[in-house]
Amino acid sequence: MSSKYSQEQKLRAVQAYITGEGGIRHIAREYQVSRGALIQWVAYYKKNGCLPDATQKTESSPPSLQFKLEVLYWQQVHDASDLKTAVTFKLRGMEIVSKWRKHYLQGGKFRLIRDRDGTVKLVEKKKLVVRNEALVRVESRET
Repeated sequence: MSSKYSQEQKLRAVQAYITGEGGIRHIAREYQVSRGALIQWVAYYKKNGCLPDATQKTESSPPSLQFKLEVLYWQQVHDASDLKTAVTFKLRGMEIVSKWRKHYLQGGKFRLIRDRDGTVKLVEKKKLVVRNEALVRVESRET
């Protein structure tokens, strides 16, 4: 997977922002990166002390239903933004959190269990209680 920006370019931009060389808009313009990307890199860097490794391959299988529900549950409990949630769980971008939440609210947990090719995977039945469209902890139900 090729990245639009090199690791060096990302790191220089993040360090320029952190050392106070300018605001997000100024640094983004100067280093020719998008403001949204710079905001995510800065948040990730501040939380983890480094940038995500772009050379590291992503997992061949998509995140599990349980993981997605845990991310959404944590976000709700902590009233966290998509950015803070993505950084906390070391996700590559905040868009994925927004996408998972949208899918969950549109079709429940079963909208979250699609494979990358769009096919629905069979999963163990889970007990999920929904109150006012709010997420609650998932518990396994034994049959």
